[in-house]
Amino acid sequence: MMIAIVFINYNSWKILSLERLIIFNIKNESNVIFYLVDNASSDNSDAILLELLKEHDLSYHYYRLPYNIGFVRAVNFAFRRLDKDVKYVVLLNNDLVPVRGIISRLVDVLEGGGFAGVQGTIMQLLRPWLVDNAGHVVDRFGLSYPVCRGRLFSCARDYEPSYLSGAFSIYRVDVLRKLGAPFSDVYEAYFDDKLLGARLRKGGYKIFHKAIVAGFHLGSATYGPRRFFKSARWFKYVSAAELIPVFKNAPLPVKIFAMLKFLGAGVIGSLFSGEDYVKSFVEAVKFAALEHPEAGFVRSEFFSFLDFLLQNPFIGIRPPKTSKINVKGT
Repeated sequence: MMIAIVFINYNSWKILSLERLIIFNIKNESNVIFYLVDNASSDNSDAILLELLKEHDLSYHYYRLPYNIGFVRAVNFAFRRLDKDVKYVVLLNNDLVPVRGIISRLVDVLEGGGFAGVQGTIMQLLRPWLVDNAGHVVDRFGLSYPVCRGRLFSCARDYEPSYLSGAFSIYRVDVLRKLGAPFSDVYEAYFDDKLLGARLRKGGYKIFHKAIVAGFHLGSATYGPRRFFKSARWFKYVSAAELIPVFKNAPLPVKIFAMLKFLGAGVIGSLFSGEDYVKSFVEAVKFAALEHPEAGFVRSEFFSFLDFLLQNPFIGIRPPKTSKINVKGT
């Protein structure tokens, strides 16, 4: 039973210390093989990563792309090249440090529960006593609610979320092959995870969050300048991920309120970050206004739009009381 770790790199010189720790924490996992895909880095970070893999005697495949095709397309590129004996694939961001031995523990959960995908509780790297996310749920309009974000680990519990974190999650390869690839090549970030969860649940598969500390996440490390506020590029992706299903599923008043909320966040971000968040918001609206057929089945019957309006961006919701999440048809 082989476990593939898909690891995408792009100009990661500034976080090489994190990547060293990531590889060190994985080196004793059994039956793992790295699929390192470099998106045409110009800072020699891929060469250093290769040396680290060799230093720790880890099996690997290395692919250097001629230009940057983005994260999700690089993941799909690696997935299509998995060896035939790979049973599980780990999606692991290069700014998330996993706990030692956690991959084998989560694979045991995956096998024991008959799940298609699993994640553990991801903590914040800079504030390791607080949760980054414990899975995500979506409401009937497809709006996202990160579970337990900004709360203590005691918030987390075992349940079936709407979708798993793309920063660190594990999936059955045979199930993903039925979908063709983990992600749609159309989307670059955030909506890709949401759509993958919806596609799996629509196909009758279960995904699972296990309340166990799985790793520590910096977040958005390769999306641009990162100060107190995350980058404007990050804001574009997260705005689009929310607005795409809203434009597809929600009535006009909800669309307007959703846009106003993100516009307000964009104005505040522009004032305090030194970057043009409003421009990112406009780009997100333009993209969300295009036709996105699969956005119709992203939604779940959880929460109300009032929850979205009152949602604190730094504090996630508590896990839903019911563990069953139904998927609506298109």
